[in-house]
Amino acid sequence: MKLLVVAERPVLAGGLLRFEHVRRALDRGQDELCFAFLKDKDTASDIFPSSARMFDFESAGEEFWDAVMVPGAGFSETTLMALGRFREPRFGLRIQHILNDRRVEDRFKIVNQTFRPDIVVYNNTAWTGYGEQVFAAQRHVTLIGAVDCDRFRPSHDTRSSGVCTIGGLANKNVGPLLQALDLLPAEFRLVLFGKLPQRIAERSEDPRKESGRLHYTGPLFGDALNDYYRSCDMVVMTEKGAGWANLAAEALACGRPLVTTPHGTDAFARHGETAVICPDPTPQALATAIETLWRDPQLRRALSVAGRSAIEPYSWQEYTRQLIKIITEYKTERVGEFQ
Repeated sequence: MKLLVVAERPVLAGGLLRFEHVRRALDRGQDELCFAFLKDKDTASDIFPSSARMFDFESAGEEFWDAVMVPGAGFSETTLMALGRFREPRFGLRIQHILNDRRVEDRFKIVNQTFRPDIVVYNNTAWTGYGEQVFAAQRHVTLIGAVDCDRFRPSHDTRSSGVCTIGGLANKNVGPLLQALDLLPAEFRLVLFGKLPQRIAERSEDPRKESGRLHYTGPLFGDALNDYYRSCDMVVMTEKGAGWANLAAEALACGRPLVTTPHGTDAFARHGETAVICPDPTPQALATAIETLWRDPQLRRALSVAGRSAIEPYSWQEYTRQLIKIITEYKTERVGEFQ
């Protein structure tokens, strides 16, 4: 199987990182996954951590592919319109992945109209019973996300410093979490990873940083990200539109107690059992949930164990196996069309 994933630039984003995980889980002797980027690389965005072969449209068109996949809809209008070029037979089966919620439906419709996928794959249940009505395709399937439970593992260390370290993602609705920190006692500190939004990065001063209660690590990958999670007493996810919340899944894999919104976590987050669910992530609601969890060590231990058990079935090996099965079955049914 030879697969091509199309995007605008090699940026650090969940949609692309998903397919880097797939690439690593593939049988390297039988299968290959590559990337095609439709805009030139630049210094600001060329930080995508992959050793895969990378193409532009012209060089990708010099080879033949079993399937070409579009991972989302967060592209410029120019790129959205250019997706129609991948309808040429050399690119094989066309697959549109829908990785977010219905708030960006219009952009997914544009991808659907220009790319004309054979298969639409949803990575969440928010579109169930509705996606079939608005997106044209021969087949609609749901394939929930995954996490690397081999790399992300719980730590057996016990923490007793008296300071609560809260983990979170810097570039996903971080404002309410920053404001929640202001409502919490001095024993709480926030350590964020990922790329800072420009409006925050440009601030010359931040009293939270000056007091030592707020830290930014920058982007983290692999073992460094695993170590980061294991250094946190809890992790807080504040997204309001995730299809699959990598932050929440990775935190549970590391055995970290989780405070989360319900977005992108419905497959594994059950309130009071595997996580603390905060439906409306206002600063006050987040602060209350964080402090309540911190004051209840028994609940933290229970969430840590149950959360790890809940996320273990969602491995990248199983996700990749299911994706290859979807492609293989469709191509078998349409034998001759993709040769």
